[in-house]
Amino acid sequence: MKYWPTGILLGRRLCSSLAFSITTTGRATQLSFLYPTATSSTTKVMAASLSTSQLQPKDDDDRPTLKGVVFDMDGTLTNSPSLDFAKMYARCNVPHDQDILKAILSMPPSDAASAQRIVDEMEEEGRQTMYLIPGATQVATWLHYHSIPMALVTRNTDKTVNVMLEKHWNPATESAVPKNKETSPSFDIILSRDNNQDIPPKPHPASLEYIASKWSIDLPSKDILMVGDNLKHDVGFGKAAGVSTAFFDFHRVCNNEEEIDDDVAPDLHVNEIYDLPALLCKHYSIDGPLGTN
Repeated sequence: MKYWPTGILLGRRLCSSLAFSITTTGRATQLSFLYPTATSSTTKVMAASLSTSQLQPKDDDDRPTLKGVVFDMDGTLTNSPSLDFAKMYARCNVPHDQDILKAILSMPPSDAASAQRIVDEMEEEGRQTMYLIPGATQVATWLHYHSIPMALVTRNTDKTVNVMLEKHWNPATESAVPKNKETSPSFDIILSRDNNQDIPPKPHPASLEYIASKWSIDLPSKDILMVGDNLKHDVGFGKAAGVSTAFFDFHRVCNNEEEIDDDVAPDLHVNEIYDLPALLCKHYSIDGPLGTN
């Protein structure tokens, strides 16, 4: 095990309370982030298995500047074992290649009401079994220390988002940030399917257009990154808006990138959410004293 000075791969430094280690075995390199908690002397460790070449910064200076990261929720930041979308589609009699939200809106009133009850019931079950995906809050903490704003866009409901924040996200991020840090990682903008901005749900690009306007970024722009686990609803959503995309293959649906159609081909592809910071430092210029500039 070899310990490197903080920031040698993830920028000049992360911060005085963050460190990482590198373990090399043959051609494989394991990157471990160490996050001391604010409430105990124990250390949270997340290990990212990346090839040595993936950790090398790009040689050119044409990298976009990372100015914001937009996350999906279900399957990206959280997982709910009881929330089976294939089963939901089947119970609602909606073909899997259709958009279930649009399909329900087009049903006769009685059928739509029945399908909506099924969706509500299954989403409630999902809230009961929800947990944070390992590494999600640590990646958010890393972005927070680099002063990179975050947004959340989900096809789920405000109720589910509130459960995620109050029961899981806020307690986890508050405990991960040292007491001398004024704020913990949070989302600048949150858009669910219940948003009051009259914005259609993804994959319609309106949500990203709204977020970009709030961040004073003109689209198309590679300075915004969309991160999600669904090729259509996240990667296709990002590409439609003209932003960079990262596919988090949480469910291991793609064995290799050759299986991904060009119209939903992501810019970045990770199997673990905590692989993201190293790749961001390779593919992006990151401003500020903790960044890569």
